[in-house]
Amino acid sequence: MSGRAVATDLIQLQRLLTTRIDRLLRQHRLTMARFEILRVLGFSRQQKMTVTGLGRVLQVHSTSVTSAVDLLDTDVLIRREAGAHYRREVLAFLTALG
Repeated sequence: MSGRAVATDLIQLQRLLTTRIDRLLRQHRLTMARFEILRVLGFSRQQKMTVTGLGRVLQVHSTSVTSAVDLLDTDVLIRREAGAHYRREVLAFLTALG
């Protein structure tokens, strides 16, 4: 099999997997971005992290994380609290439902 054929097969596989994953996540009112936040919090030691920290881990701007955190908070999958050290710091905690 040529390198081009392998690359084409991998691209098709990636599309198929993405479509299936999106369909499964949609059943739970999740997007891939929101799922990634839940996953990162789930694997963190204390199941909490600052919004800025989430942005750093996910390599996205904290504004994007804030939008997703707002929706996850509305769905009670996470909760937000002010940080203990800085007034402007926001911590995202994974809930039992999340």
